[in-house]
Amino acid sequence: MEHNPSQVPTSFAGVVNIKPVIRCNEPDRYLVEDIYSPDFTLSRTTLFAGKSTKGHQHQHEEVYYFISGQGRMTIAEEDVAVGPNMFIRIPGDAFHRVINEGSNSDLVFLCVWYEANDSYPVIENTIIEKIIAADFAWAKT
Repeated sequence: MEHNPSQVPTSFAGVVNIKPVIRCNEPDRYLVEDIYSPDFTLSRTTLFAGKSTKGHQHQHEEVYYFISGQGRMTIAEEDVAVGPNMFIRIPGDAFHRVINEGSNSDLVFLCVWYEANDSYPVIENTIIEKIIAADFAWAKT
């Protein structure tokens, strides 16, 4: 499916000009950049070759979209291979962690989550489609 940024609603398209905030910069592990909105957070992680995230869990559900690289993701007791163009849904309260199995390449992925008022709506594909359609320059690899 081809996405056309001109079809993104005006209220969403304004996000394109927001500069991401560096939340975590560990040169020996990863770089995490976030864009915050009143409705959700969009995070881009560059996980360096051979490294893994620390792993964590939280009450809200989350969706990951893998842009480039190869690796594995642990979700609760399940271990799955991940790579470009894969979407992974992490249920609330599930421990999760990402491992970059590449020896020479970064594993790059986006995460989207809601965490407003302890009420976590199901993340719908339309949000993900709008994010991809917005074609963030910083999300290109």
